[in-house]
Amino acid sequence: MIKVLAIIGSGHLGQQIAYYAISDGHFDKVVFFDDYNTDSYIKGHKILGTTCNVLNEYKKGNFTDLIIGIGYKHMLKRKLFFEKFKNIIPFASIIHSSCWVDKTAIIEEGCVIYPGCIIEPNVLIKSNTILNISCSIAHDSIIGSHSFFHQE
Repeated sequence: MIKVLAIIGSGHLGQQIAYYAISDGHFDKVVFFDDYNTDSYIKGHKILGTTCNVLNEYKKGNFTDLIIGIGYKHMLKRKLFFEKFKNIIPFASIIHSSCWVDKTAIIEEGCVIYPGCIIEPNVLIKSNTILNISCSIAHDSIIGSHSFFHQE
């Protein structure tokens, strides 16, 4: 079965997630939903429509998993879309193969862990969270849902 990732948001963050999803072997294909981009394709990936189309396209079998590709400037929208579709559509988590994740760490659904991240023992990363390139999360930390981290 072909694994197809749907990403809400086709801007820079969504495009980065698409790149890592394909190049790191997590998914075979990526499609987008975007309320502002009226193009048919972006970077070779089809835009299936607006966020109003997500559930119908899932029911048609046009994708297998969903992830939110809306960035830190719109955190409330990230949260609202996640809550709208959780328990209805499966959410993917993408953990880049260059990351070191301790076996006791828990990463919930809808998370994106960019290249070079280190996640130490007994860490809990709750749903719909993004760790940008080379973030390190110390042991016994709890990262709340809908968070966005980057290294400075």
